[in-house]
Amino acid sequence: MNDQIKENIKLDDENRDELQRLFEARSVVKFDWENRWLKGEEYFYILANMEQYISLLGMEKFGVKRHPENIYVEPINGLMYFVKANSIGSEFGFPRLGIKKRFKWKKMNFTTDLPKRDPLVSYIVASAVK
Repeated sequence: MNDQIKENIKLDDENRDELQRLFEARSVVKFDWENRWLKGEEYFYILANMEQYISLLGMEKFGVKRHPENIYVEPINGLMYFVKANSIGSEFGFPRLGIKKRFKWKKMNFTTDLPKRDPLVSYIVASAVK
């Protein structure tokens, strides 16, 4: 993997200083989002460095209510992408497409703040039904 990308760093008290240095250097950290839910600070780190993640990891960025078509046909565990919106409420939806969807996604009706006290990020949960 690219030497500009740091792998398998988990945010905790022992490496908080290291992550601060990486953040100031705008480095990409490959958190283990394929195997665990990330912490609010980890999502914040990714969002604050979104353009670097797009450039170095090939992540995609979509417009309002747009998603990669493969989530409807063959979703991949740990897939992360960015959707442009001013809020995660009404601007984040799953529109009708001109393809036959094998999986239908439904946005749940609540958002989650991380960390719970003094949140850095909010996210919304969606579930897929085949």
